[in-house]
Amino acid sequence: MHLGAAKQVNCRVVARPGEAQIKRRHTKQDEYARKHGTTVSQRQRDWACWTIVITNVPSALLTVTEAFVLLRCRGPIELLWKL
Repeated sequence: MHLGAAKQVNCRVVARPGEAQIKRRHTKQDEYARKHGTTVSQRQRDWACWTIVITNVPSALLTVTEAFVLLRCRGPIELLWKL
C-alpha cells in the first residue's frame, strides 16, 4: 500500500481485534452521538472493534506484536516530548 499526497510512501497495515477496548470505544461513540444529536452506524461499531496500525517499517524489522507494543508506548513518549 502507498500513502501520501505529495510523496507516496510504501506502508503496511497491521490490524487485530481490540477486545479489551471494545466496550470503552462503544461508550465513547454513544456519548459523542448523544452530544451531537447523531446516531452510530453499524459500520462505525464494526470499525471500533479493531485496533489498526499503519507503519512504513518493514516486517523484517518490526513484528506485529512489536508494532502494538510501540503503539502503547506512543502516548507517554509524546508527553515527554511536550516537556
